[in-house]
Amino acid sequence: MTKDTVLNRLASQTDSTRSMADTDPDQMSHISIFVTADVAPGVAKALSEQGVQTRAYDPETVADGLARSAEVSGDAALPCVLLWDAPLRRLVEAICQGASPEAVLAEWREQAGTLMALLRRNRRRLLLVDAHTLTAPDAGPEQAMLRDRLSSPDLRLPVAAPVADGDASAALPRILGQLFIARSDDVREILDELQASGIAPPADGIEIDALIGAASEFVQLSGLRQETASLQDQLATQADTLQKSVQATEAQRAETTAAKDALRLSQGQAAAQAQELQKAVQAAEAQRAETAAAQEELRLLRGQIAAQAKELQKSVQATEAQRGETAAAQDALHLLHGQFAAQARDLQEAIRATGKQRAERGAAREELRLLRGRIVGSREGDALRADDARAGLGCLMTGAGA
Repeated sequence: MTKDTVLNRLASQTDSTRSMADTDPDQMSHISIFVTADVAPGVAKALSEQGVQTRAYDPETVADGLARSAEVSGDAALPCVLLWDAPLRRLVEAICQGASPEAVLAEWREQAGTLMALLRRNRRRLLLVDAHTLTAPDAGPEQAMLRDRLSSPDLRLPVAAPVADGDASAALPRILGQLFIARSDDVREILDELQASGIAPPADGIEIDALIGAASEFVQLSGLRQETASLQDQLATQADTLQKSVQATEAQRAETTAAKDALRLSQGQAAAQAQELQKAVQAAEAQRAETAAAQEELRLLRGQIAAQAKELQKSVQATEAQRGETAAAQDALHLLHGQFAAQARDLQEAIRATGKQRAERGAAREELRLLRGRIVGSREGDALRADDARAGLGCLMTGAGA
């Protein structure tokens, strides 16, 4: 399909949606762009840096996005963009990892079938865009058409093309991936349909024979590169061995210097230890002298203690003699206590007898007083009372003498 044919088919779609896209000049942040797994990550990143929102492609997510867009803006909604690419990047990864390229192509066919079914149900609100439209430097008309469809004149295109090839080792897998795509008729048919159903730059024709020749030349070039790389590895190994030898020599020198330093340090420590040992010997001699003096003093103390022990023995013997005398004195004291107790008993008896006599004398006095009262009126009574008094006094004197 030629470039003019693609542009003519898209012109009618552009006219039908132009009125919907001219509603608001500041809608770049509301554009929904869904990116399939085949698109290089650098493309989505370049769009995000311009404020465009990108999301990973998923049929259900795209359907939800279309439904929400229709609810918010109705027929005036901007189309949702679905950014796709050929399965070349995933084929290169599979070849490099030793996986099956046929399995990658089968998965891509299934995904493309789902994508086309979604497009058929939402042709007016879903826009397919080939990822090369955003990166190809010669896709100016297609880029202008995309800006117009999205009403985003400030969208900067082309974006910086991501590095897809990587290092030289990925060049052959890339050629082989292109060869797998070129030799798969159904994959090429799907690619043609996707390009015709959206915005895509013209595809460059690829000859299978040219790919096979390029692969053969690359194999020869890869052999030279591998031989060169082997020589470089050998030189690097030799340089590394030499570097390790130099490092080992430097390490030995450092170890020798460290050993000398350690020897000097050990000698200094040995001299210091000798001085400390001399001081210890001198201190030991001084301690010996002090010990001899202490032993002499101890001998004298032992003599003094022996003399004191003899004196103490004599004192104990004297104490024992005193204890005997004290015991005799205590016996004599007990005897005196017995005598004093007997005398006390006799004295007590005497006191009781004296009390009895005093009672008798009191009775006699009372009787005498009664008698005196009887004989008060007569002389005879007086004489009688005098005689009685003398008699009573005599009795008292007799009792006192007893």
